[in-house]
Amino acid sequence: MRASIEAYLAAFLFSSMAIGLVACPDPERPAGPSSPASQAKEAARPDVGAPGAEDPSTVVAIIGEEEVTLGELDEELASELHQAKMEHRRNVYEMRRGGIDRIIAKRLFSEEAERMGLEDEEAFIREAVEKGTPYPSEEEARAFFQQNEQMMGGQDFEAMQGRVTQFLHQRKKQERFNEILSGLREKADVKILLSEPRVDVEAKGPSKGPEDAPVTIVEFSDFLCPFCARGKEAMDEIQETYGDKVRFVFRLFPTLENEEAVRTAEAAVCADMQGFFWQMHEALFSAGRAFSDEDIVGYAGSIEGLDVDAFNKCLEDDATKERIMKDIAAGRSVGVGGTPAFFINGIPVLGAQPFKTFKEIIDSELREDEEPSTVAVDD
Repeated sequence: MRASIEAYLAAFLFSSMAIGLVACPDPERPAGPSSPASQAKEAARPDVGAPGAEDPSTVVAIIGEEEVTLGELDEELASELHQAKMEHRRNVYEMRRGGIDRIIAKRLFSEEAERMGLEDEEAFIREAVEKGTPYPSEEEARAFFQQNEQMMGGQDFEAMQGRVTQFLHQRKKQERFNEILSGLREKADVKILLSEPRVDVEAKGPSKGPEDAPVTIVEFSDFLCPFCARGKEAMDEIQETYGDKVRFVFRLFPTLENEEAVRTAEAAVCADMQGFFWQMHEALFSAGRAFSDEDIVGYAGSIEGLDVDAFNKCLEDDATKERIMKDIAAGRSVGVGGTPAFFINGIPVLGAQPFKTFKEIIDSELREDEEPSTVAVDD
């Protein structure tokens, strides 16, 4: 029955750590490794650019009579190598964190099995989860079928009843497993001391909150990315919940192939030049659609106190695009491959994650601000 507890644990860990389709990709940046096998291979290889790992004076190419050294090559690929290193550190952390969670679960279940006089943790799972979870009623199965009838391949309820019932029963067992495990972890006062990998992200740009706030969130975002709009909702809830404990910094990361995305980013820059960034930020996200130049000028005109003539001149200024490109370069240098991407005191949170995900990290950071006690992931 070993596969039983492993399957439950895999589902539990996936539900708590998976990102899924929650971000708009950066089309100019190649996708990193995603499969478990490729992640394992990436995490196992030597760290990119580790001191002493390779001699920078090593000749890697000869052009006529001119030599190209490894140091010159690494300087040319500095941004890409940094991204690879960040991905490597993240993969190592996620594997270690998953391993910690598995060890915790098995030990807690083993203790419960001993307390109940059962043979081992597998016996506890069979008793508490397998036997303790009733099958769904026909009414539950029928209700689920009706709610998801478009996914049933044209089959009627009688033909699908068995499969639907089995699916719902398995889902109930997983929910029961998650509930038991969460309860045991809370009761045992489990503390995770392995800290998430951090990156050095410059908190430069329009901001809300005091500069000395214990938590700073830097977001890279695109006004035309639908997931960024969802990310904004989480940020709004964070600001409402934590107030002056959190500083929020916004950095631009539009899709360069999309002229309207770039234009909205330029509009945000030009509004910021006059001190009206957040009003434009709110207007662009509230619209939730593509924008013409007329739309953008219209939003500028609706902001009380903004000089529209100066705004229009700013839109045509090359310096405006340069500022956007600096934000994009800053994002890519720390591994941003899509939007939204958040960094909570340097801890990456990729995609439009729910408020709960941010809350767990923020609460941990606030506790650590009072009493630091974490173990860092090695570079």
